[in-house]
Amino acid sequence: MAVDAILRLCGPEPCLIAIGNGTFRTGFNLASKHECFKTHFAKKARALGHVVVLVDEYLTSTMCPSCAAHDVPSRVAKPTRRSCVCLECGRWINRDSVGAQNIALIAERWMTDQTRPLPLERPPQALSL
Repeated sequence: MAVDAILRLCGPEPCLIAIGNGTFRTGFNLASKHECFKTHFAKKARALGHVVVLVDEYLTSTMCPSCAAHDVPSRVAKPTRRSCVCLECGRWINRDSVGAQNIALIAERWMTDQTRPLPLERPPQALSL
């Protein structure tokens, strides 16, 4: 029912759906409920004609989405269990919204110019000899 309700929000027209590609496992090395939901959701969305992309979650829960949209690197402090505050712009935001907004920002930026916002990029890998 949850999958159907979410997909109704997309409407009848095909749309892009960005999903974080983090993997979560139980203590018994079984797929978690999150993994099962993500797989089922993606399969059903694709069957309805939506484009589903997986987004690397690197730094998505630690950088302010408002600042990252302007390529300003700014980490969020977590003074409470559910809220974060940006150390640069002072914006208060729910911690779940931080990750979701950054995942959406990454997908949007990728669609326009095939890049990732600078504050959310992975550092280049050092060459090993």
